[in-house]
Amino acid sequence: MSDNDDLRPRNSVRERELAKRLRGMSSDEAYDVICRLIEQDYPVGLELANRCLRETRHFLKILEQGILRWDATSARYWIESSLPRLGHRRLLSFLLRCTSQNPSGVAKALYWAKINTDRNDSTLREQIRRIEDILLEKV
Repeated sequence: MSDNDDLRPRNSVRERELAKRLRGMSSDEAYDVICRLIEQDYPVGLELANRCLRETRHFLKILEQGILRWDATSARYWIESSLPRLGHRRLLSFLLRCTSQNPSGVAKALYWAKINTDRNDSTLREQIRRIEDILLEKV
């Protein structure tokens, strides 16, 4: 992928071709390419990450970068792209660990995580409550 390889506007044919190339790379190589793509066009990069990356550590690294840069709207893309690979418990554990470094980013992400969480799961509800309590202490 060259530096001037721009995927805006969305181009499903090019995205499919890129996904095929990414799947042919080692996991770490694909992760590096996707990180560069996220810098250029995060919705496309996150979509390709969800389609092509399989290692949990890569999604956690992507979230670590995302929490530093997302705004209230873009947090949705980051959370929704990570949930299928990380699951709710792992995502909420990640957010809990990040509350001290970036409470604002966690608050934005928690909004979207709550919307996508099963309200009948008492463990998840408790995890969300713990995060909210910590965030309230930070205010």
